[in-house]
Amino acid sequence: MITYVKIIGPPLLKALKALEKIAVDQPEVCIMDTLLTYEPNRGMDDTMAYFGSFAPISEERCGTIISKSGIGLGEYDFYYEWFKEPSNQEFVDFIEKIDEALQPIGVNYSLTSKGARRLKLDLSDVEIKEIESDPDVSVSGGYFEVYRGKDGQWRFRLKAGNHRIIAVSEAYTSKAGCMNGIRSVKENSKNSEIYDLTE
Repeated sequence: MITYVKIIGPPLLKALKALEKIAVDQPEVCIMDTLLTYEPNRGMDDTMAYFGSFAPISEERCGTIISKSGIGLGEYDFYYEWFKEPSNQEFVDFIEKIDEALQPIGVNYSLTSKGARRLKLDLSDVEIKEIESDPDVSVSGGYFEVYRGKDGQWRFRLKAGNHRIIAVSEAYTSKAGCMNGIRSVKENSKNSEIYDLTE
């Protein structure tokens, strides 16, 4: 399975470095990004020096951190290639790490996973919550958060009952458009499937 990341807005370089840093502590993935594509023949010493600036890295991890599959980035800026398919909880935890790494930088992102197993989703009972509301309010299940970014655009996040982010929307110019996006997700996700276009 490959999880592609599209960075929305600058600073791209800081965002790529943050995503690379996550990979150092994720032995179940290798990565590729627009920075690494400029140096395709990076040697072991170069790789250790490059990633060692984030944290100590073993020779074994050094040999597995950069993707050797030859899969291009296409329209994306970064991807994580999984050595084994993650469980739903592992994937949710991983998304949370990405969100925590990119939020202080001030960029938004979208994720696209290819090669994932098919999942059925039913979001019909998921509630909508304004991000300005009390963060300590408990919810029994998943919910949507509606918020306005630094760029003035409206977005929503789908969160699980434990407040972990599951998905982030595209940008909308108005709150009404954002709310329509949520309604569309709820209506169209009922009994929907994920189709693996790489097979």
